[in-house]
Amino acid sequence: MQGKDTKAKLKALGKAFVDCWNEVNKLRLEQYKKHEPVDFNKTEKVVYEKHKAVLHGANVQQVTRKNMGAWKSFFELSKKKKIGELPKWMKPKPPHKKRDDFFADKK
Repeated sequence: MQGKDTKAKLKALGKAFVDCWNEVNKLRLEQYKKHEPVDFNKTEKVVYEKHKAVLHGANVQQVTRKNMGAWKSFFELSKKKKIGELPKWMKPKPPHKKRDDFFADKK
């Protein structure tokens, strides 16, 4: 019985991490699509307040900062593409939404 309970708790925790990533990524993507500067601090604070109860503060910060790293990499690649330092076939894209179907109950 204890194994099933642990598995359910771990699945819920994994889903919470994915939800946190997807939410912060969505906020940043919306800013990007509106041609606004991506405000990493503001988006981190919004997601932090929402998810801190489930994931605890440090974990939320880790997720949002990992996402920030992905965005910064995208911006750097986009800049290199613009000045011709990347091959023509390479097209940088913003970070993707994480799939959460891994955490769905299988019937």
